[in-house]
Amino acid sequence: MVIAGAGGIGKAAGLILAEQPDFDCEIFMGDLYSQVAEEAADWIKKGASSLITIEAFQILPGEISEHMDYVFRSGDILLDCLPGAEAPRMAHIARKYNMHYVNLTEHVSETEKILEIAQGASTGFILQSGLAPQVILMFWPITCTRNLLKKMVSIRLNPSP
Repeated sequence: MVIAGAGGIGKAAGLILAEQPDFDCEIFMGDLYSQVAEEAADWIKKGASSLITIEAFQILPGEISEHMDYVFRSGDILLDCLPGAEAPRMAHIARKYNMHYVNLTEHVSETEKILEIAQGASTGFILQSGLAPQVILMFWPITCTRNLLKKMVSIRLNPSP
């Protein structure tokens, strides 16, 4: 699982994933600022009730570093928690690396761009999955999240012929 955006929503999503006993996954926590990503990863480790695998990384503007390439090749799902203006770039990355893509933005122009990017993709693109950070934290049931992510990983690991 690659989480792009280590602010409040990204951290909350990481902790929710870390707390799912039957959903074992490696979490990559990325942000435009390496220190923010590292602090979020540490926060999740400290808050998790069990040992988890989480790695912080920096999302560089306008380029893919060798480390970013490793992270994106390792991920099945890109959960985009960055500001809406970054959404088309993250969608391109998800498409390039054959990852499922989930974003939270409500920005109409970015969503329209992502719909174009998603055309013909063999992976899922789930757009506008949150109305606002408060709504996501209050109403996005953990079970729903877990089941959706399990299904997406299952599809990725067991593609139909």
